[in-house]
Order: sequence, then structure tokens, then C-alpha cells
Amino acid sequence: GAPFNYIKNGGLGGVRYQYKFDPRTLSIIHTNAICRIYGDQGQEMLSLLHKNPTKAIPVIYGRLVQKDKEFRAAREHLNKRWKELAEHNYQKSLDHRSFYFRQSDKKLTGTRALVSECVNAALDLPPGTEKNKKTIVSKNVVEAPPAPKVYKPPPHLKFSYPKSCDFAHRDAYRLIMFAVEKSQLSPSDKERAGRMWRDFLGPFFGLCSSWLYADGEVEDMVPTSSSMAIPPGALVSTSFGDGVVEDYVEGKYRIKLKYAIAYLHPTAVYCSTLPTEKSLLYDQYSAADDKYAPVDTKVVIGTQALYVFLRLHLLIVERLTKARELAKLREGEAQVSHPSIAIPSIEAKETTASPEHTYETFLSLLYNNLESHGDSNRYETQCRQLLGNNSYELYTMDKLVVHAYKQLKLMGDDEILHHLIQVFRRYNGAEGGGGMFKPEAIRNEASHWSSDELFMINLKRGEEGKYEVEYEYIESLNEEEEEE
Repeated sequence: GAPFNYIKNGGLGGVRYQYKFDPRTLSIIHTNAICRIYGDQGQEMLSLLHKNPTKAIPVIYGRLVQKDKEFRAAREHLNKRWKELAEHNYQKSLDHRSFYFRQSDKKLTGTRALVSECVNAALDLPPGTEKNKKTIVSKNVVEAPPAPKVYKPPPHLKFSYPKSCDFAHRDAYRLIMFAVEKSQLSPSDKERAGRMWRDFLGPFFGLCSSWLYADGEVEDMVPTSSSMAIPPGALVSTSFGDGVVEDYVEGKYRIKLKYAIAYLHPTAVYCSTLPTEKSLLYDQYSAADDKYAPVDTKVVIGTQALYVFLRLHLLIVERLTKARELAKLREGEAQVSHPSIAIPSIEAKETTASPEHTYETFLSLLYNNLESHGDSNRYETQCRQLLGNNSYELYTMDKLVVHAYKQLKLMGDDEILHHLIQVFRRYNGAEGGGGMFKPEAIRNEASHWSSDELFMINLKRGEEGKYEVEYEYIESLNEEEEEE
């Protein structure tokens, strides 16, 4: 329509002008903007705009200009904060696996899941099936007799440690014992945990106790003088069985074994040990059994706590190896540390670090999280920033370490496991050393100490020195003897 109407009237030439607002001039976006800036009076302002546009338009236009300046100033202020949040969360936005990994990892690394995995493998059941799952049967239906249990031939589970993972064994030991020291355990419990490593886990894996505490490689662990060496008369565990130190001459120990005098390099002497408890059962079953385990194979029968601990230990070693591989992949890349999530030893600017430095920085983050029980989200962000998005497997390392040290405490409190470890030590110190284990004799002797569910564990050196571990589920040794 016309922008205005004119009315003939007296005065001023007899013409008076009246402006008329065309509703089609403003779109729905304009009307909504006017309603929004005026709030509850928005509809009233639109009504005045149509009734008296000459008065309403200057007022509304001034209000729109004022609000435009305010919104632009607010956006400029908020852009600074939004930029920081975007930079902070950009790497996390690319990580689409950690959320689901945390959920599945919590289920798969629990005690119940780990035990069920071996039991189901022994009974040849589908994964996730519970061994003693109960079914509801109607009273009017005669229940069929249970099907006989058919066990698969061992091994029921088989795993391999990563290649060249000596450093991971040492770091796993330090992390677990650090968690033990920072826990609320009594001094006696902490001492038992230390003895478990010294008397069993160290010799079982072939790790020298002095090397576990040192920072060098295995070949570097040579005492520089006789005063630093293991004193004469000490009982030690070696690659060829237990023996007694007679002297330390020219960088080698002279050790009296049960069958010979050996001159051994310090790396072949694992640790000093307590005397092994003697047993007539060992003499009886060992003499009756002439079947030996393969060379470089160690055999031990343990309880559920030992089985779960070794499974967790393998996971920790694998993930520490993964952390070192990720550190190597990040070599030469710029690492940017945000001030709000500062990483120790990395300044709040772009820097480059060697793989060793990056790996040690990751360990310091993990130690700090174990000590302070800090924010898991902050720890995840630091790991992601340090090692990239593929480090999602490392986000639950603190929980794995805590779970492992709790199993280590259970091992220290388990009297049955103590007797079973003595069985292992008797064969580990027998003539011929670690390659002279007799699985059937060990099984027969272990049956005198426990009738509960047990696990036979074989640890052997595979190709290129890689550890291979096999698990066999034994429901009840006494029941097997009765069936025979």
C-alpha cells in the first residue's frame, strides 16, 4: 500500500499527512528480535509500531542499535573464554574410544571376570557364562541330571609378555610397591608384600632384587667392590637353583650349589632368600616322578589371589610397554602444555622432548595420581596431551595398580598360598635349577595343602627371551584323586 495517506483539511493548504506502516516490511526475524529485546512489552511495541510509526520507529531503532553494541561487546569478551575452552577440549573431542574403554576395562579386569575367563576356558563354555549359574525350574517338571563336566586339555589360557619388557617389569614392581607404601596397610602387611616379591615373585620372573631398585639396565648391575656384593654365607636364588654365597671375586659370585660350585655373573643371582622349608612329601613325590617340565619353564600352583595378581601384572606390563611405544611415536613432535593442566617438567609453551623424558613424565603423572588420589579427569587430560589420543588404555592404570596391590595383600595373608610357594621354592632350588620342575609331583604335593579351586601356572622363556605364561584351572585336587 501507499507509505502514507493524505487528508484534505483546513489550514496549511488544506492538506494533513498521516504515515501508515506496511506490515510486509518486517519479516518474522525482525519482529522476534523486537519482542526479545523488549521482553513482556514486545507485543505492545509492535502494536504501537503499526498505530504510530513516526514515533515508534526512532525509539525501536535506537534500542536495537544499543543492544547491538552490548551484544558485540559481550561476544568479544566471551570469545576469549570460548577459545580457551576449545583449545582445552579439542584433543578430548577427537578421543571417541576412552569412554567405552573405561566401561569395558572395569568389567574385564575385575576379579570375578578374570576368574570366570579361566574357568569358562577350562569347561569350554562361552565367554561370560557363570559356572554356578542357577536356573528356575517349574515344580511340575522333573529336572534333568546335570551334564558331566568335560575339561579341555591344558593350558586353558595362554598369554605372552611383550618383547624387551624388562623395564616394564621393574616399573610395575615400583608402582605396585609405591601403592603399598601409600596405602593404609599396617607395617606388617607392607613387610609381607615386600617378602612376597623377594622370596617368590622375583625368582619366579628371574628378576634380581637389586636391579628392581636401580635405574640402570640388567647388564649394569655389577657390584663395584666386594663390600657392595651379597655377603658370604647368604642363601641366594640363582638361575641354577638355590645356593650359598662363598665369595665375590673379579665381578663374579662363587656359589655352592647342591651339585656343584658355580661362578655366576651378578645378573644370574636373583636375590637373597630365606631358607626353604624341608618336606618329606617333596622327597616322596619327587622320587616317584620322572617327568620334567621343559627347560626354562617354571611351574607353580597357586590360589585365586595369585592367579588374579599375575593377570593384572601382565596388563600393567603391557600398558607400560604401550606407554613407551607411544612416547617413541611422539619423538620430535611439539608438546603444548596448557597452564591449567601443567605437566611436571614441561613448560607452558611448545617444547620437544626425548622418548625417555616423555615416558618418565608419564610415570611421574601416574605416581602423583596414586599418591594424591587426584582427579581422574585431570590425569586423563594430561596423558592425552602428553602421549596423544591413542593413550586411552593408560587412563585406568591407577585402578589396575591399586587392584594389584590389594591382591598382593591377599597373597601375603593366605597361609595356603604360603605352603604352595614353599613347594615352588623346593623345586626351584632343586638340582638342575629352574628347568627341573616336575608338574605331577608338584600337583600331588599341593593336594595336601588345599582342596579348593587352584590354578597351575607355567612360566617359560619363549623366542627372543619373551615370557610366555600358561594357566590351568584345577577345580579340586582331592576330587581328582578320588576319581582316579
